[in-house]
Amino acid sequence: MNNDKNIRVLLVDDEPRITELLAFSLRKEQYIIETATSGPEALKTLKERPVEIVVTDIRMPEMDGFELCQHVMELYPATQVIIISAHGDVESAVEALKIGAVDFLQKPIDPKVLLLSLNSSAEKWHLRQTLNASIRDLEKEKELLSVTLNSIGDGVIATDLDGNVTMLNKISSELTGWSARDARGKPLSEVFNIINEKTRKPCENPVAKVLATGRIIGLANHTALISKDGAEHSIADSAAPIRNRDSEVIGTVLVFRDVTLKNKVNAELAKTKQLESVGILAGGIAHDFNNILTGIMGNISLARIKMDTIHKSYDLLEAAERAAIRAGKLTRQLLTFSKGGAPILEVNSIYDVVRESAEFTLTGSGIACRIEQDRELWSADIDRGQIDQVIQNIVLNARQAMPEGGTIHIVCENFTKLEADHNAPQIEIGDYVCVAITDEGVGIQSSLLEKIFDPYFSTKQEGSGLGMAITQSIIHKHRGSIECSSILGEGTCFTFFLPAVKTAVTDTSQVRGGHHGAGKVMIMDDELMIRSVTDAMLSRCGYTVIHAKDGSEALVLYETAMNTGEPFDAVIMDLTIPGGMGGKEAMAKLKQLDPSVKAIVSSGYSNDPVMANYDDYVFVACLVKPFLMDDLTDVLSKALSTETLSN
Repeated sequence: MNNDKNIRVLLVDDEPRITELLAFSLRKEQYIIETATSGPEALKTLKERPVEIVVTDIRMPEMDGFELCQHVMELYPATQVIIISAHGDVESAVEALKIGAVDFLQKPIDPKVLLLSLNSSAEKWHLRQTLNASIRDLEKEKELLSVTLNSIGDGVIATDLDGNVTMLNKISSELTGWSARDARGKPLSEVFNIINEKTRKPCENPVAKVLATGRIIGLANHTALISKDGAEHSIADSAAPIRNRDSEVIGTVLVFRDVTLKNKVNAELAKTKQLESVGILAGGIAHDFNNILTGIMGNISLARIKMDTIHKSYDLLEAAERAAIRAGKLTRQLLTFSKGGAPILEVNSIYDVVRESAEFTLTGSGIACRIEQDRELWSADIDRGQIDQVIQNIVLNARQAMPEGGTIHIVCENFTKLEADHNAPQIEIGDYVCVAITDEGVGIQSSLLEKIFDPYFSTKQEGSGLGMAITQSIIHKHRGSIECSSILGEGTCFTFFLPAVKTAVTDTSQVRGGHHGAGKVMIMDDELMIRSVTDAMLSRCGYTVIHAKDGSEALVLYETAMNTGEPFDAVIMDLTIPGGMGGKEAMAKLKQLDPSVKAIVSSGYSNDPVMANYDDYVFVACLVKPFLMDDLTDVLSKALSTETLSN
């Protein structure tokens, strides 16, 4: 017997003498004895304090032993009940055992027999307590396992030796579309439906491989899980055997995860790396091409100046110059694509940029373009090349949206954002120039409108999806805003806002070759062609020109000129010198030699930060390649008239 002094025994009999005799016989045993003279009194005692064993007579006036036993079993199922009776008939014994009694004793009771019955009941009570504790521990472990499986980010499916599902966690339910209840007992191939993403053919069941080989099996690449509702998920997984203590395979476990997003991210990263490589290549090509164009455009400018306007070749040179200018615009687009740098801002007429860009983009298309503007349209501080690219991107999209032809409507107007105007675009309070470009095309579905500015998103099969992303980037870098609205079957409207400048733009289009100046100018450039054509342009205007191939030579020439009393009035420095000192490094050293130096930075990389913020690098101006003669002389004259502050 388990000598537990905490075991309580309740003796119940309507004759107090009998309970006293039984209690006396057990006085030396390790039990706590209590007595009751009726069934209700016994239930009251049980309610007040726990009792492990109840010994009750059958015959009692208020509630017999059978009824008391039933109440005890219902209210306190862990309590052991022993029934005693003066009538030892078989029917009573069977009935007692049926209702849950652990023993049936006949009066008069031998104390030794009672003790044996109590010891047996106490042992049963202890065993039941141990069993209940084990069950509780098992339930806790089961709950912990369930919580753990449902908390992990991977799907988990377990099967038996026949390949039927025995368990699946929350993630696997979400991915397969099967609930744990519905999936249990189903063949894995029915719940876990996998195909090859490329061939679209069913994949081999991994569990069958595991059961056949007894080894861990991984899925092949490009595996897709088709859920119950038809949704498709790219997955990566492995299946392993479940073994018992004797290392016998008793089932399999499949662990898999959704890699759809990961695959998309990797694909986008691959695109980005590819685009970075293309961008570097495009930037290099644009730089070299701009150098070539500088020579072409410079020589054309010189030829036109020397030629009489009535000469039969004058118009041809003018056409060649326009073509070269267009080529320069293309290289700027390449640079914007490759670098996405800060804009080089100048006050410009938005109407002029819109008109020229739209006409250029629609040349030969058969699509009409109607442009309207406010009578006193404000100007804007913009990078003309980048805004030109914005117009071309939008107009090209409009052109492609109208394969049967039509009209593109463009409105340029002034717009003021007021503090109380909550329905206005997401721009700061102030004055803006607003440009709205509307086509009569097929329109865009409302579900796609929010994606049109996303990189790589395109509704055209041959599109790269970069045009609108670059467009939005350019507008935002100009501290503006762009939005799109569309009606399916009626057309699309792109509207962008740029901060306005309420100053007039001087029209210099008719002033050509009229500049004259004087002074000593150094040209630093690694390209002989650039130095030669720039020299010819400046010499014609009255300047004395000295050449330098790189920054090191420029520093020597500049210091020598200072020491001989014949200093340079200005220096035009190429930003990038392959294998040599470029303009940025040379400028820092020139500033130490001469704090009042007037240097102009020049580059075919028009989007380089030094070009966009030349004054931060103590240059007085910037000159973007390719340039015409008027561009060169205009920048130089402004630079020479600028007062330079020493550090």
